[in-house]
Amino acid sequence: MGPMKTLDMARGAAGGAVAGLALALLDLLTLATRDQVELDAEGWRSLAAVAVCVGAALGLVPGVLWGLCRPLRGPVVAILSGAMAFGAFVADVVVLPRLYPWLHAGLAGSAVVAAALAGAALWPERWARSGTLVALLAAGLVPVLSSTLGEGGQAVRQAVAEQTRYARHVYAALDPRAEGAAQDAGVCPWPRPTPKPGKPQLPRASVLLITVDALRADHGGAALATYLPKTAAHLAGGWVFDRVYAGAPRTNESIYSLFTGRPVPFLDFKPVGVDAQDRFVVVGPEETRWQRRYPAPIGDTTPTWAEAMRDSGWQTFAAAGYVYFLPAAGLTRGFEQVDDTPYQKHNRDLTGVTSNAVADALVAAFAARDPKRPLFAWGHFMDPHAPYRAYTAAGTSPDERDPRTLFRSELRRVDDALDRVLSDPHLPRELLVVLTGDHGEEFGEHGGGYHGTTLFEEQVRVPVHLAARGRPLPAPPEAPESAPLALYDLMPTVLELVGVPTPPTVLGRSWASRLRGEPLADVPLLLSSTLHRTLLAVVEGTDKVVLEPATGIAAYYDLAADPAERANRIDAAPERVGPMACRLATVARGERP
Repeated sequence: MGPMKTLDMARGAAGGAVAGLALALLDLLTLATRDQVELDAEGWRSLAAVAVCVGAALGLVPGVLWGLCRPLRGPVVAILSGAMAFGAFVADVVVLPRLYPWLHAGLAGSAVVAAALAGAALWPERWARSGTLVALLAAGLVPVLSSTLGEGGQAVRQAVAEQTRYARHVYAALDPRAEGAAQDAGVCPWPRPTPKPGKPQLPRASVLLITVDALRADHGGAALATYLPKTAAHLAGGWVFDRVYAGAPRTNESIYSLFTGRPVPFLDFKPVGVDAQDRFVVVGPEETRWQRRYPAPIGDTTPTWAEAMRDSGWQTFAAAGYVYFLPAAGLTRGFEQVDDTPYQKHNRDLTGVTSNAVADALVAAFAARDPKRPLFAWGHFMDPHAPYRAYTAAGTSPDERDPRTLFRSELRRVDDALDRVLSDPHLPRELLVVLTGDHGEEFGEHGGGYHGTTLFEEQVRVPVHLAARGRPLPAPPEAPESAPLALYDLMPTVLELVGVPTPPTVLGRSWASRLRGEPLADVPLLLSSTLHRTLLAVVEGTDKVVLEPATGIAAYYDLAADPAERANRIDAAPERVGPMACRLATVARGERP
């Protein structure tokens, strides 16, 4: 290899390393700004070190290759590579943020590599000799800086994982102390509830359970009158709980957790594929031929809410507008009748509008019910799930460019359908109406959208409304309930209210004592997310700890001081975090109560 070739390689390596480093730093700054996570000086230092390591490492290789390949010269290479870098960078930042992390890792990595090629092509020839020093310096930075990354605490590790997606796996490899951290916290078994059931307040009343997809907590409670005004009028005077946590930010897991009274990690979900004939097949991670693949409780035998009520003499009915609510999926076990017309006629492609069809099914069930038996009916209103479709009834014209406006438009569609249901003359005379959401929805609060990807408040908080007809509940207090509650508490609550024995497998606690005027104590709540990576969280009072078991990365949020969850303070509050982290570590090991 001649001197000129060596200079070309040094020149390419220098230009590639500098350009790759610059783009990695830009990516870091953009993501940190977009995701609105607060970092201290140590956090910024560690994030910058990650960007330097990744940018320099990814930039050196294409730069050296550029020096070896004479055809890769001139302004054409620089222009094309720069355009590729810009396109991949923009796509990484704005397209489906938080979803499909490997896609984003590829986009971010491709952007850095393309920028490195452009930088190599643009490195001035007069700086060819100085490029040797720059290349050696860049190569030396990678091991030097990577050796300091582990000095940061858990807050830095979490920031790296959230902000630099394409570097998270590299970072975990560079910092082995994070691996297995979840296994070092001791054994803290998940507590079982100690129920003290009282006299049923609505003995043998019928129950109408309404779940609205993606109904955020801040769209219920007092705000229900704004976003579902007709429904709010029907539920006026009832009880409102607006600090309720769904068991998971995904429909299948959250609804089945609701139906069993247990957190998701203590239930048996399997990855399930569905073919064109609605046949459900358990599939492995290597399977790629299934377009629909979600977790389903096929084979789980945990007693369900519907089974408990059916066995106590209630009729049980469900309106299924979603493929995973079909009986074969296991989620609706215990419902004597599952009307799948809303799904079969309106939502086989999972993008249909089903609110009116679900309302029709519920109204038909009221008319056809056995008047000698109380009824337990469930309807899930799927329409607020993305993709959002504009609802222009009543003269409204939502801005179709704004997802939040479209989401609220979908809630108006649900509101009109629920108005028909709650106005139906065939409603049982004594009826408990329960309205809630299955999970929340993100609109950029932490740099993403939709749901299923995080355990931040916007994705897991839901409202709960309880209202009774024929035999009213006690008057609710003026002050809202401050204790954190779980959506999987609803099953034991309603069972106690109507006089049905609670199965011993239930881990949720009944709120019926609160309706009798007794305060609710804080108990730990367990949340989980499994879409792209497994996350566990425990909420106690105003404290929230989130753990990623695979890497040991953890976060602590003081929800009283930091309700928007901007600052991870886990390193600053070990005395508050310790017992909660211990519970999560026990759950992560697979231990069940």
